Amino acid sequence: MTERKPFQTLDRNEKAKLLSAIESLFQGFGVSATENQIDEIVSYSANVLEKGVFDGENPFAKETWNLTRQIELEESDPALAEALEKKAKRGGS
Repeated sequence: MTERKPFQTLDRNEKAKLLSAIESLFQGFGVSATENQIDEIVSYSANVLEKGVFDGENPFAKETWNLTRQIELEESDPALAEALEKKAKRGGS
């Protein structure tokens, strides 16, 4: 198994490989994104995973409602908090 490193610690070649893989994945779904957009997505995802702020459970969903987690998320990442809240209002978890 390949060692997992935080995105911020990857060297230029490792980042290029990762960005290329993500770009291929996007293209497979018929979605286009610029290199900067892909870089932002990867950096953002790495930050969320490293901070442990979002563990995959939507704190806005009825089944997993958690006010403390909502506040943490709103402070650390307002855009993600808004997206999760909208998803929960649509009935998604």
